Amino acid sequence: MLVAAFVDRAPKRVGSGEMTLQKRPTVLHIPKPMSETVIACVRTGILGFFSVIAISNLLHGIAWIPSGLWLAIISVLIIDRFVNHGLKMSVANFLGSFSRRSFADVIQAEDGRFIVRFRFTVLGHPITHRAIPVEDIERVEWSTGQATSLSGRDMNDWQVVVRCDRGGAARGGWSRRRSRTPDLDIWFVGPPQERQHAAAFGQGVVSFLQQAGADLVRGQDCCSFTRRSAVTAPESNARESSGGT
Repeated sequence: MLVAAFVDRAPKRVGSGEMTLQKRPTVLHIPKPMSETVIACVRTGILGFFSVIAISNLLHGIAWIPSGLWLAIISVLIIDRFVNHGLKMSVANFLGSFSRRSFADVIQAEDGRFIVRFRFTVLGHPITHRAIPVEDIERVEWSTGQATSLSGRDMNDWQVVVRCDRGGAARGGWSRRRSRTPDLDIWFVGPPQERQHAAAFGQGVVSFLQQAGADLVRGQDCCSFTRRSAVTAPESNARESSGGT
């Protein structure tokens, strides 16, 4: 029941000239707490307010040093984000922080491949955060975050992660965070939450990706699903090695 709450099998329309919709349309609803949107609005309002004051001070010749330092710090942070994430990703992150609706859908590209798009809406217009070919999805898992690692106890910061092939993913400047695994990128789906909620949502993500064509099977624990070929390849290599000795 919890898994079904996240996955919507109802068909939807895709704009012409973009890509054609697959025959098995699915939509994954990604939860987003209201607190994230409120914090984003407050943070942006504070930074904007003090930036306007700093600009006004410079124009009127008042408090040049602190105003200049403030604007310099803000400029460095903005430039650093553009350099590390690209213009598209930076703008998408900024707009996405104010969005109340996040979701993922599946489309079929002109070359026949199925593409999973992680998206959000701003003023009713959908914007794509990340597009990943289904065959490049290697693993889905949910685990605790940095707060639990630092405190040594469960801080209810479980989060669902999709790991995909770095070389084949259709990022276009949208990559969110680098993986510790050299050949994989990671994409955090949904907010940090309690373990049982993360598990239910993670199962929904897996079900959504399986409907899209991802051949995911349960991993070594109850919190991960791995692409079937990635599971069978080590076993085949082991059999070949044992047969040759």
